Amino acid sequence: MTRRRSPALTAKTHAAFSAQRASWNSEFAFDLNRAPDDLHRRIDARVDQMFACGLAQNPTATQAIGYRQIVEHLRGERSLAATIELVKIRTRQFAKRQMTWFRGQMHSDWIALKPSGSPESAVALVRAQVGT
Repeated sequence: MTRRRSPALTAKTHAAFSAQRASWNSEFAFDLNRAPDDLHRRIDARVDQMFACGLAQNPTATQAIGYRQIVEHLRGERSLAATIELVKIRTRQFAKRQMTWFRGQMHSDWIALKPSGSPESAVALVRAQVGT
């Protein structure tokens, strides 16, 4: 029997995670959201940084986004540029699935972050919502 794991990447089963989630107090649940173009720009920059640090030469996380594409590149099935672009696409798709899941499962307030916003500004936005 296969046990489904929660989307939160915990050791809990999906049922245990769902039971815990039902007890959460949504009065203080916030989700931080970025505009799609800002999120895509950040994902692209992060993927570029990962490749610049040698990801293509030393893929280690076999379940990570992009692992399969890197292995295909190393086998000569795809150029490095095409591999990088495909990893960016797969990462954006994963981010979209996460947002869809959160919208459907989490009953919380969404806070839009500005592209130039710092972590401190995100904290200030949450505090403003809570009233502290």
